[in-house]
Amino acid sequence: MINGCSCNASGLYYGKAGLSLILSELALFYRNDYLEYHAFKLLQEALITKIKIIYFSDGLAGIGFILLYLIEKKRVEAEYLEIFGKSHQKIIEVISHYNVGCHKFGETLGLYFYLHMTGKFLPARIFQKINSRFLTNIEQYFENTYAGDIDVKCYSEIV
Repeated sequence: MINGCSCNASGLYYGKAGLSLILSELALFYRNDYLEYHAFKLLQEALITKIKIIYFSDGLAGIGFILLYLIEKKRVEAEYLEIFGKSHQKIIEVISHYNVGCHKFGETLGLYFYLHMTGKFLPARIFQKINSRFLTNIEQYFENTYAGDIDVKCYSEIV
């Protein structure tokens, strides 16, 4: 894992951001500065890589999640929007026009998770608008995909 710099991907599931998270957790568990150093270096590499994909698993949303997670756990001293602001705006723009039916549902849930984790950086009215549209879109997806099989109206009431 320490040779993670040889990894070509930058995302959460299969790339440098994911390896950074694993090494960061191991560094905390073992109180190991060497692992912490490499976790930080991998995160830096993931952040400077030019990525156009916004998905949670292998794109910007996953990298942003790792950065914010490490900031909130006080393992990285940084301002989220200062470092990731442009990418965050790009992700939110895509999320605000997202059509669930055109994408893998797992990616949809990842983006929804990203929206909720970073919602504090949005004005409340904009967050509510995007969240409402997203939930309506998910509800329509279930209605179209599982027509009559389940009562999807319950989903939006739970959330």
